[in-house]
Amino acid sequence: SFDLALSLEPNNPLVLNVVAQRYADAGYGEDAANFAERAIRIDPLVPVYWNTLGWSRIATPGADLSQTLAPLRSGIELDPTMDFIYTNAIHEMIAYGQREEAQALLEEGIENRALKGEIADDLTRLFDAWAGGLEAVRLIARELGPAARVDAAIALGDMDLFLLALQDIWAEAPRNDLRLFWTFPDDYRNDQRWKDQATNDGLLTLWQARGFPTGCEAVGEDDFQCQADLVQ
Repeated sequence: SFDLALSLEPNNPLVLNVVAQRYADAGYGEDAANFAERAIRIDPLVPVYWNTLGWSRIATPGADLSQTLAPLRSGIELDPTMDFIYTNAIHEMIAYGQREEAQALLEEGIENRALKGEIADDLTRLFDAWAGGLEAVRLIARELGPAARVDAAIALGDMDLFLLALQDIWAEAPRNDLRLFWTFPDDYRNDQRWKDQATNDGLLTLWQARGFPTGCEAVGEDDFQCQADLVQ
């Protein structure tokens, strides 16, 4: 368990980072950020720890884009070849409606050879289409790979497309991108596909033991809901 790992190695930054990631998955943004910051204080030169801090801010009610992007940018500066930090930052920029900034970061990632191959091609195609408007994005969205399809879904506000893309990602890497749900409206987290994934991944059990994250509450013994009037 996390408590046991922390009791055995309370100053191990790897342990602290893993705990931070899991707490961010579960929507405990402030706790996750605290653990990520502890890992960074111990070893500030590991880009992944900065990436985790950025994700933790995503799951923190009231956090703004600048608070999320600052640690992601620090991770990129430490190692400009890490593709997932670029894609995480692009996700967030799109979620906040900053298309031009996201496209500039994509171009930077391609120039640094962090983003290449299918993901670079798909994201380039997405932004090229987006220049013609969201309807152009809708026309090509389902032809994109799952990572770029997530970004298209965020841009379109298309929950079905978003969840279908994440299901493809989860098939290869369970729990990957669960933190994305804390960026979006509560109806995403009330969708049964998300509920099933959260339950299968053990998040519901964690919430029942430690308390539900801001914006969500228990419904009976084996269900939950996230409502607009519960969100800060």
